[in-house]
Amino acid sequence: TSKRANSSPPKTSSEVLSVRGLSKRYGPLVALDGVEFEARAGEVHAVVGENGAGKSTLVSLLSGHLRPDAGEIRLDEKPLPADPEAARAAGIAYVQQHFALVPTFGADENLALPVAGPWWARHRPAELARPARSAAESVGWSIDATPRPVGTFDVGARARLEIAKALALDARVLLLDEPTAVFSPEEADELLDLARRWATERNVAVVLIAHKLREVLSVADRITVL
Repeated sequence: TSKRANSSPPKTSSEVLSVRGLSKRYGPLVALDGVEFEARAGEVHAVVGENGAGKSTLVSLLSGHLRPDAGEIRLDEKPLPADPEAARAAGIAYVQQHFALVPTFGADENLALPVAGPWWARHRPAELARPARSAAESVGWSIDATPRPVGTFDVGARARLEIAKALALDARVLLLDEPTAVFSPEEADELLDLARRWATERNVAVVLIAHKLREVLSVADRITVL
């Protein structure tokens, strides 16, 4: 179950994403049991808990990668489909803990994949990757413009590439699943500052899945504990 912190959200915030009675089982294992949760525009909402508490299961449900056994997820008061493509089209941007990159593709090809699929990503990568590149440049990130396979990139460069894909979407909700795990403390602080700016400047609801309490307390408006 989830419990909300007592910190007050900004007065201008409004509920964008809501979860009621969300449950998920894997055979006899109960991963989530009746979770109540909401994310509001303009705030960073952190979700914390012990290993095995269900954090990644929750974010997989929110992003449409898993189907709940019970309960409902609503985005802007409409039911959210349990389908990744439909969730993305509805306004859910998801930065996965384990990168969803094609290691043999270049940076532009990977940035183009969410926009147009593999065929167009291979044939018109520079054009289709432009929004993601612009999003990365707007936060001061430089992305390799050569066709070098991303499998040869260092882990920090791959993480920024994954985040750039999400930032390029016209998102209502940005889901960040353990986004600082591969970053140095300085890079982690930079990313957390980006999450704060994305929430306030774009009025996006940012859901941060995390376990480092220093990071959580530095950026979160509210905290849900699983």
